[in-house]
This record gives sequence, C-alpha cells and structure tokens, in this order.
Amino acid sequence: PGNHSISLREMSQFQEAEFAARKALSLKPDSAEARTDLADILFLSARLDEAEILSNEATEIAPNSPRLFLKLANVQERLNHFDDALKTLDKALELSPNMPDLYHRRGVVYLMSNKIEESVEAFDKALEINPDFVQAIASKSETLQTKGDMDAARETVQKGLQIDESFPSLYYTLSKVKKFTKDDPDLQEMVKLSENDEALGHTQETAIHFALFKAYQDIKNYDTAFDHLIKGNNRKRSSVPYDREKQNKTYDLITNICTPEYIN
Repeated sequence: PGNHSISLREMSQFQEAEFAARKALSLKPDSAEARTDLADILFLSARLDEAEILSNEATEIAPNSPRLFLKLANVQERLNHFDDALKTLDKALELSPNMPDLYHRRGVVYLMSNKIEESVEAFDKALEINPDFVQAIASKSETLQTKGDMDAARETVQKGLQIDESFPSLYYTLSKVKKFTKDDPDLQEMVKLSENDEALGHTQETAIHFALFKAYQDIKNYDTAFDHLIKGNNRKRSSVPYDREKQNKTYDLITNICTPEYIN
C-alpha cells in the first residue's frame, strides 16, 4: 500500500493515494515512514494542519532522522509557522550539520518571512557544502531578485546553467531577469527540454513552460507564448487542490461582510 500511495501521489490522484496511505499506516501503525507518506499526501492536498500532526508524530517515532525534521519544517513553513520551522531545522542540523538541504530549507523559510540577508546566507552555506546544488542556486537568484539586485541574480543563475543546463527551474528563474531573442541559445535549450516535458516531473514541467511563456513573449510570438502558458497552468492545476465553488463562496462571504458600513 505504501508504494501504491506514492505512485498515485505522483499521478496527482490524491484521494486514492490517501486511501492507500491510510491502509499502509493501519498495517504498520508504529511506522514513521507510513506517517510521512500520508503527511506528504495531505500536504499536497492542502490539508496542512493534519500533515503537521503526522509529521510531528513521525519525528517522535524516529527522532534521529534529519529528513523527517526537514519534511516537518516544510509543512510548518507552508503554515507560516516560521519560528517553529527554524527550530525544527535546528534540531535536524544537530543531527546532520553538513546536510545542504537543511540550509536550503532554512533559506526558503527566511525568504518567506522576509529576512532577505539571512536567506542569502543560508543558501550560500548550502552551496559551500555542495557547490553543484542547482536548486539552491535557483533559490538564491530568486532571493537576490527580491532584494532588487538583478545583476547578481542574473550572474548567479547563469553559473547554475554552467553546472546543469537541463534543470528547468534555472530557466524559469532566468526568464525573470533576461530579455530573450529569437536566436537565443537558452531559448533553444528550453525548447529541447520541453519536447520531453512529461519526463521532468510536474514541478519542473511547469517551470519550463512558464519560462517559455516569458521567452516567447519577449520575441513577440504571442500565440506560442499562450500555448506554453496554458500547458504550464494545466500542469500546475493538476497538482494543486482547488474547489472553485468553495472559493466563490468565500469571496461572497467577504463581499457580504465587508460592506462600506462595516469598513467605516
């Protein structure tokens, strides 16, 4: 059931994946791994409170696993529990002080809490441990963009492409700080990557299509740009739980409550 739930999760079949994961947990009620698998599915289903409870339980069962603390910190960051996430990462770093993923997650938490300098320092630490950590390079470039240092952001992401020119997130980051031309070699590489997009996984597939959307806008090929926007949005939508009717009810509730009289 555990492997089955993971396969269903990768296909964005979250309800079926949750059923399989709960079955696995019932068979192994003391398993930290089974709890983590279920927490991952609930996380992707935007049921963050439940995911946090299960992730906490997993770390109590296996308190010497830095990767379980990393997963817990990820949930806490999404819940905007930034201080809790940093404390969780501190525990993980006590167990594994040279694990670059932990510093990368710390950088993301700092970025989300608008601590830009601390964020850059954390990404630099991750890259000090592993200079070829391209996701940390992309994240650092994004942070430098937030800081307003576009030249440094562009230089950073270009260094990442020298390490791995087939990592879509780097091109998505690059697209925010670069004006593309028709004969641009980066554009040609992006097109090549998109030709086998389903093999990239949903996050990287989304990234490459959003990058191509921006690139084709730059060269004023708007029809092709829109095609990639649709593909990127559709892929993103398949992995993001969204109930249009529920959301519209929320909007109606806000509209009905927040009248001019109420605001005054």
